[in-house]
Amino acid sequence: MRTLRFVLTLVLVLVVATPLLAGEGKKKKKAAKPKAPPVFMPAQFLEGLKLTDDQKEKVQKIKQEFMPKVDELRKKMMEVLTPEQRKAEQEARKNAKQAGKKGKEAEDMVREAVKPTDEQQQKLISLRKEMGALMKEIRGKLMDLLTDDQKAELKAKAKEKKK
Repeated sequence: MRTLRFVLTLVLVLVVATPLLAGEGKKKKKAAKPKAPPVFMPAQFLEGLKLTDDQKEKVQKIKQEFMPKVDELRKKMMEVLTPEQRKAEQEARKNAKQAGKKGKEAEDMVREAVKPTDEQQQKLISLRKEMGALMKEIRGKLMDLLTDDQKAELKAKAKEKKK
């Protein structure tokens, strides 16, 4: 249960941070690069597991079902902050990472740099809760696809990453 909670938290952080960090280099590079398909973050924790063709097909169906909802929430989250605040957030995240700060300490550093209004803060909190609930639903559906052996392997991998 603790491992699952850790994986869920990690996925939520990645889902929130990815769109913010993805926009960082777009203005600087104008060379035409082929766009990579969007990453379906909740399915990433399945990497390394040997899924059957049937399981892979079901993961794709889950992805098709939930990706529009995830994208919509990401878009709403991006619209809460002004462009200047998003830029300050990116810089603060970069600085926090370089300073070796993690977790609450890093988030406090980012919040201090962004200086969201109370209204923005409430919207972000609400959207993060909504995203968390959606991620929980997705992970539940993905976990239901796995065999007991695959679930045990996933737990072992998560335990190993903690060390």
